[in-house]
Amino acid sequence: MNSKPIIQYSWVPKVSIIIIMAFAFGYKFWANGWQKRVIENDVLSYYAYLPAIFIHNDLSLSFIDDTSKDRKHHFWPQKIDNGKYVIKTTMGMAVLYAPFFGLAHAYENFSGGKADGYTSPYRAAISFGALLFMLLGLIFSKKLLHLYFPPLVSGITLLTIVMATNLFHYATIEPGSTHVYNFALIALFLWLNNKWLANTSWKTTISLGLLFGLITLIRPTNALILLFPLLWKISSVNDFGRRFSLFWQSRMKVVSIIVLSITVWIPQLLYWKMQTGNYFFNSYGESFYFNNFHIIDALFGFRKGWFVYTPIMLIAVAGIFFLKNHLKDIRLSIAVFAIIFIYITFSWWCWWYGGSFGSRPMIDIYAIMAIPLAAFVNATFLYSYKARVISLSLITLFVIHGFFQSLQYFYRTIHWDSMTKEAYIDSFGCIRPSENLWKLLERPDYESAVLGKSEKTTMAPLSDYAGNKDFLSIQTNIKLESENEFFTLVQLTIPDNVNELKSRVIIRGSSKNIFPDDLFLVASIYKENTIITSAQQPLTSENRLTDFPWKFSLNCPQTDKSKMTLKVFLWSKAKKDAKLSNIEILIFSMANTQ
Repeated sequence: MNSKPIIQYSWVPKVSIIIIMAFAFGYKFWANGWQKRVIENDVLSYYAYLPAIFIHNDLSLSFIDDTSKDRKHHFWPQKIDNGKYVIKTTMGMAVLYAPFFGLAHAYENFSGGKADGYTSPYRAAISFGALLFMLLGLIFSKKLLHLYFPPLVSGITLLTIVMATNLFHYATIEPGSTHVYNFALIALFLWLNNKWLANTSWKTTISLGLLFGLITLIRPTNALILLFPLLWKISSVNDFGRRFSLFWQSRMKVVSIIVLSITVWIPQLLYWKMQTGNYFFNSYGESFYFNNFHIIDALFGFRKGWFVYTPIMLIAVAGIFFLKNHLKDIRLSIAVFAIIFIYITFSWWCWWYGGSFGSRPMIDIYAIMAIPLAAFVNATFLYSYKARVISLSLITLFVIHGFFQSLQYFYRTIHWDSMTKEAYIDSFGCIRPSENLWKLLERPDYESAVLGKSEKTTMAPLSDYAGNKDFLSIQTNIKLESENEFFTLVQLTIPDNVNELKSRVIIRGSSKNIFPDDLFLVASIYKENTIITSAQQPLTSENRLTDFPWKFSLNCPQTDKSKMTLKVFLWSKAKKDAKLSNIEILIFSMANTQ
């Protein structure tokens, strides 16, 4: 073991930040990230407060009822029982967007532009605002790391938490999302928290109170950072006693932090009161399921696994162990916070957080995870020259991997919500998607997940619904050979007393299914050899891996039903090979007619 001190290289952190920012600017321009995918999706809701107040002068959003101007798609409002509109998200992000919105709005008005809140200058302002917040996050992360680690380790860590993670993507390509901003605010909170515990000045007190209010106004679950004032630099029972003694001695300042945090929320509470009649309103209507969490899937799964798409964080988590000697007094706070944060984050009904690159809510805590990551790097650098080389090689590999995956996501080689093990393997090492990729995806079942069920819920067998008068067919390992255009699954004689045929069909998902581009499932009523009526459903490769339901209803003619039959069959017009692993067909009121 060689425990020689690490050469300082005091310039490394600053150079790392310069490299990151230069690369981010270049990538943003190359990918047109300053114009595309800026005010879109959830960002429309975060941003809606600004055009509503400063352009339409109407926070009630009543102006969107003007059907002559299609404005609703810009605001994503929720219409509640009293007929009023409510913006779904809280206004914290609008506060952070406001300076950039103001610059763009002034420019548009001065230049005679459209000034509607959504033109190119507004998108550019919000986009480059995200880079500014990333810079702030890096600066305060640097300040915090500088307290505990040599500059060389700090610089390497800063470079890694951006370039080896999905933070880089969200700063450059989807800059309107909350995560870059939360990264910066939490980095600042950690820095101020450390200062306040050393010296409870009024300046730091006011800053902490306002900052905590803003952090929770953006994402209420991030209130968990209150663990840091409680646990930071705590390593023994006696430390707890001294900490609560500090809180008691500074009780007026503690109360001030609470009051200031609540003050930040007052505009939001007044807005909810104005629109809903209540000071508190759950605009999401969605839930956490704390008894049905998805930690294993969220960390290791191929859909959005944190360690799959951001593997450097495995080292960061392992780095918590390396804090036990070097930084024992901050180990408890980081370990407890990480465990609870992961549990809460992945207890949300949509634990994969919709369409996104990797596990995006974890970006919020990268300033925190930078500390154990730096501890790991520092420990390996102190151990031996060989350990240093291995550590640097791993970090370099993860940085290359992180940027490569950012490119993959940009080109849709990594899908936003439907990745599987098969899709990941198919995409591995490829910048652009293969023609086969979309056949390997598995779309999550959002309707099932929001009820607290699995996003991969298997549909109940149709035998659960079949009565004595119903016809049920379950067939397996069905093959439509390339020389055949049709494959008959069911053929039944229609009784005279049946006027309407109703059916439910389930094609079971399987990796063995083969669905060519022109494959259809068809149900037809025939009179001798003439089709009377028909229904059809295309079977696409997107449906190959998940259970796929189909319902059809066919009206029988009121004429003579003799020699009238129902036929359910597969049809491949181009006569391509097709395979179904399992199909269930339930036809109501048709028992014993085959």
